[in-house]
Amino acid sequence: DFFMETSPAKSHFPRQFWLMLGGSALSSLGTTMIWPFLLIFVSSRLNLPLATVTSLMTINSVAGLISSILVGSTLDRFGRKRIITIGIFGSGLVYLGYLGASQFWEFALLMGLSGLFGPLHRVGVSAMIADMFEGDQRRQAYALFRTATNIGFGTGPVLGGLALQVSYNFG
Repeated sequence: DFFMETSPAKSHFPRQFWLMLGGSALSSLGTTMIWPFLLIFVSSRLNLPLATVTSLMTINSVAGLISSILVGSTLDRFGRKRIITIGIFGSGLVYLGYLGASQFWEFALLMGLSGLFGPLHRVGVSAMIADMFEGDQRRQAYALFRTATNIGFGTGPVLGGLALQVSYNFG
């Protein structure tokens, strides 16, 4: 077992935290496996220059900004777990939607939805950490959370590139 029962970290961080930490690391890894190559995929699918396709990122960013502003009160009203779950499954459905999209407006809609669903998970987990811990434990929990998600962000593009090296149609 990686974290032995006598480990100081395990003794003061509940199992729920470790589950959220692992899930967040996997989420950031999976997201960053796809994002660097998504615009290339869209560009080749629509036969448009990358400069045109990058406008989709603006749609995603604006939707993400709006969602980030609204998600706090939504978490309080409907519950953290429910909103986090909606964010994860919504994001997954958006990624599946990219496979069937064949027109610019479809990708624009999916990018907007991606921007709306993304903050639901990130803000929800941050709120849950704030609810679970106080003081020094909270700082440690946020530090572990950021480290885990940054490991996912750092390794995702590498793994995505390796997968593309095997086959562009991989996955």
